[in-house]
Amino acid sequence: MFLAWNEIKYSKTRFALIIGVMILVSYLVYFLTGLAYGLAQDNRTSVDKWGADAIVLTDESNANISMSMMPRNLIDEVNADEVAVLGQTPTVVRKEGSTSEDAKITVTIFGIESDQFLMPEVIEGETFTED
Repeated sequence: MFLAWNEIKYSKTRFALIIGVMILVSYLVYFLTGLAYGLAQDNRTSVDKWGADAIVLTDESNANISMSMMPRNLIDEVNADEVAVLGQTPTVVRKEGSTSEDAKITVTIFGIESDQFLMPEVIEGETFTED
């Protein structure tokens, strides 16, 4: 330990740089962890708002809603008070007539049936119809 303290006293700048790099790497890990957690929360917010007691996914989906696909006859076999079917697809849209790359918006389209409990309350406008 005596030699270590002497080395630190002799090379203060080098050890200050090493400590500085360690602090910056720690801050980077902290920042990226917060970013990843925020993105994960953003993706699960809509699922939390459903108020469902359980969500049924296929084994092959690896617990990923986007990858879970069930035939209609399996959905009819689910024993629950309320059952809702959800279709989901990610896509990119842009304003009609626009050719700019900045006009692109990444969206996820959810397909539901209007009489299911997943149907959100309409704040403005009208609900969708079969037309």
